[in-house]
Amino acid sequence: MGLVIDLNDFSVRTPEQMIRVFYSLFDYAKVKEELWEVFRNLALNDEKGLNGLEEWEARTALLFDHLINLVDAVEKLRQGATDAERCVVCGQLRERDNKGA
Repeated sequence: MGLVIDLNDFSVRTPEQMIRVFYSLFDYAKVKEELWEVFRNLALNDEKGLNGLEEWEARTALLFDHLINLVDAVEKLRQGATDAERCVVCGQLRERDNKGA
């Protein structure tokens, strides 16, 4: 008998499942678009607008920029774009291409 996991229950997802579900819903462009929209609405609803950002708003913008870059980096790692011996995401040892060695 197999184990059934409700992937809508965030508390029971494995890290691998979280990554797979996330990337089934969002890609780099979608994350960038959504976070920028949230930040833009936040800043524009402030009386001072984008030019009058307070320190916490600037930190939020920086966090969003880093989250966008993190999403892009994890996707590149998932696609194998690394020279690391082990997968940075899952820790599995990568097979080396021994051609020309």
